[in-house]
Amino acid sequence: MRKIFLLILIKSIFLDVLVGQELSVSSTSAKQKDETIEIYYTLTCDKPVKAELFVSNDGGESFMVARHTNPLKKVKGDVGDSIKTGNKTIVWFPKEEQYILPDTNVVFMLQFSIDQDPKLLAYIFMNNTKSPLVNKKPSLETFVDKRDGKTYKYQPIGNLTVMVQNLSFIPDSGVYWEYTSTDLRQKYGCLYDWQTAKSVCPDGWHLPSKEEYETLTNYFGGVKKNCFKALIEAGYSGFSALMGGYALRTKKYTSTMGKYKIDYPEKNEYREVGVNGFYWTSSESEEHSDGARYVLFSKESTKTAIGTNYRESGHSVRCFKDN
Repeated sequence: MRKIFLLILIKSIFLDVLVGQELSVSSTSAKQKDETIEIYYTLTCDKPVKAELFVSNDGGESFMVARHTNPLKKVKGDVGDSIKTGNKTIVWFPKEEQYILPDTNVVFMLQFSIDQDPKLLAYIFMNNTKSPLVNKKPSLETFVDKRDGKTYKYQPIGNLTVMVQNLSFIPDSGVYWEYTSTDLRQKYGCLYDWQTAKSVCPDGWHLPSKEEYETLTNYFGGVKKNCFKALIEAGYSGFSALMGGYALRTKKYTSTMGKYKIDYPEKNEYREVGVNGFYWTSSESEEHSDGARYVLFSKESTKTAIGTNYRESGHSVRCFKDN
């Protein structure tokens, strides 16, 4: 393995000015050792504290948006309850956590609490994470859809195998949309209503469930930790989510999701192309009988989210390989 170079920047933020300096942390650093990350710190405290470790893959932005994200679980060493004064080490196992790291902008946060009350945060900035932890984009493989001869690229991500291009198959039946521009069609594929999307993937592939998309986003910190930058086009995951927008149905219809009734016009109408990407999942809405779950990649908010939309709407499709 190549020699690992780490650039460590250290910054500690005190939440309280504590009388008598009863709690402080110093000498913080991080080091990669093969498939683990070791966090080092020196703790000074008058009584035992609770230590928790968090990670951000976006330079710490997610800490500002969601301060109380879940602490890492696949850790051992000087973490948890009853941590006392001294030189400390925490070992984190990213692969067991099913967390894929970028090669830059990794930030760790140590939180120290007394009687369940957070008193101190320490931030550790880590760049140049190396293999085998960083997600090196694998060589893409190709698949030929025998139905129309089109070729799609795909790759493994964790335990999933996913297409990295939008589906563009035109079915014999169902509801679908083709972009009016050839360039848009080549880039974004087709849009499908939910019922059509459920059966439009070729043999050996399927429309992923909400849970499968959650597995995908969790590899990069989860939607609450802002995995947007990893999963979009040119992101380090290789998934290359595209901002294909969405479409409304070609025939006039009325949708009643929940207590709302909406009449859609009798024409094609594309919205938010180049701004947001909407991807169907195979999962029905738990709240609305005529709704289904989709995954949003929002260029506007630079976030990823899972939402519910009318089944008659036109969204993009990414096929995942059958197990």
